[in-house]
Amino acid sequence: MKCARTHASAGFTLLEVLVAIAVFSVMAVMAYEGLRNFLAARTLLENRVNAFHARVRGIAQLQQDLEQLVARPVRDELGDPVDAVRHRAGEEILLAFTRHSPWPAPARGLPDLRRVEYRLVEGRLLRREWDALDRVSSVGFRERALLTEVESVTLRFHGAENWQDDWSADTGPAARQALPRGVGVTVRFGDGRSLERIFRVGGAG
Repeated sequence: MKCARTHASAGFTLLEVLVAIAVFSVMAVMAYEGLRNFLAARTLLENRVNAFHARVRGIAQLQQDLEQLVARPVRDELGDPVDAVRHRAGEEILLAFTRHSPWPAPARGLPDLRRVEYRLVEGRLLRREWDALDRVSSVGFRERALLTEVESVTLRFHGAENWQDDWSADTGPAARQALPRGVGVTVRFGDGRSLERIFRVGGAG
């Protein structure tokens, strides 16, 4: 009597291999999509955090400037007098003022006072600083962008009794030395966000 012998199949069939490859492919695509979404979310978060920190630093610089205001009028390149603090709606210069220098160095020719201007140019809030107060055409300045993607900047000034939109001298040398008690700043950005602060002015009576 012959004994029937069965042989166990060795390895995988072609169908099993194809199914395994298909399952692996689907899992790989899902893993890749998940990783890509994670990296995109992390990049977006980093960009937002960096933008927020840049805005905080820009506002902090403005606050430092306003806290160091000095009642010192200057003269422009033509020799005309300019107020210690000046803002008038519609002018190219958003805000101009004299402030104490954070790092005066008389031995190196760096004075205790600096002249600073803020300008809004193509969505960038620019800060210019001069070492010389009464300027001539050969005097240079340093410029840097404090804020970007800026849609508008609104300023208001607290005088002796109330808030006003402009701050500039009407007549007389004494008026040119006047400092506001406080400055309100509203910055609107292109992404729809805005920052609003009120700063107390240093040196104001």
